[in-house]
Amino acid sequence: MAQEALSVLSIITQSQKSESSPHDEVSAADEILKFKKLLDEGIITQEEFDLKKKQLLGL
Repeated sequence: MAQEALSVLSIITQSQKSESSPHDEVSAADEILKFKKLLDEGIITQEEFDLKKKQLLGL
């Protein structure tokens, strides 16, 4: 279930980025904060958070 939530959020994030103007772009830090909140709420695992964080930081 957590993996599904992560997948859905990734799709939503990508969709929002493609629809937004350059002035509306969400920073990697903002995205990391969103995923940290999901981690804190137990919706995603530490592993999933770490993976998404690396993706967002381009590591």
